[in-house]
Amino acid sequence: MILAVFDGLGGSGSSRLMFEGEQRTSAWVGSRVAAAYVAEQASAIVDRSREEIVGILEPALRAELKARGDELASGEVQSQLVSKAIKRLPTTMALCAVRPTMSDDGGDEIVSVWAGDSRCYVLTPVEGLRVLTTDHTSSTKSTSTGRSDDGAMNNVLSASGDFHLQAATTTVQGPAIVLTGTDGAYDYVQSPEDLEYLILSALAKSTSIDEWGRTLADALVARAGDDVSIALCVRGVDDLHSARGAFASRLDDLVGRGESLSAIRRRLAGTRQELARLEEELNAAEGARWETYRDGHFSLIATDRQEP
Repeated sequence: MILAVFDGLGGSGSSRLMFEGEQRTSAWVGSRVAAAYVAEQASAIVDRSREEIVGILEPALRAELKARGDELASGEVQSQLVSKAIKRLPTTMALCAVRPTMSDDGGDEIVSVWAGDSRCYVLTPVEGLRVLTTDHTSSTKSTSTGRSDDGAMNNVLSASGDFHLQAATTTVQGPAIVLTGTDGAYDYVQSPEDLEYLILSALAKSTSIDEWGRTLADALVARAGDDVSIALCVRGVDDLHSARGAFASRLDDLVGRGESLSAIRRRLAGTRQELARLEEELNAAEGARWETYRDGHFSLIATDRQEP
């Protein structure tokens, strides 16, 4: 199985192109061109090693994006933004090739291939949500927060071809949820644990994988200040009912921790309100004290007083 998401870079890809009879941003076109090409190649790469997948996709995406970029260039309307960061057809990519392992222990192998800040994740009942990719940005702050940062991306797909694909391989046993998502999927939650909660709570409410995906997407879009793209699957279970059972205990733990945090937040909110009230009370008391003290303090100062 291939899961993949693509996210066009609106800033560096803000110029507009005529694409299939409509004017679109270069970023929008780039994400669609890359997605369509990867979809065509899915059956050819799903069982390949990570080195083979990179060896197939990297030069092919360079060629495809360059060819489409050159083809569309004649109708391009340049953005007013002037920057060295401007690219033609710029987009991120996060792809997971998920397949059974060949070992006697069973389980699944996940090959993650990416460029940019879209991410691959795996979620298991014991370890929780774990990220499989590292953002290609000029800052490493995201590794300490689980969210993106202000660093500029330094590696994305584009028609210029100046990119590389990074890849990693992970093996998991038993039930596992594999997810790919753009930055809108993870950047508007408090923490990765909150993202995990949204994934599992959506699963608990759903009776089909399509409903699960829609429910999760709706929850993420409600929080996001950005577009959201996700692709997910569940492995190591017979059906969605079995998946809900496999992750039920994990969800209960998350709910419990979430309730503890909510209680602390409520106490903090109450404390802040009390602090604001006390500050107002203190300011009023200090003002009243000065009103009482002021006349005596200045009583020896007279406008007609003569100095000796």
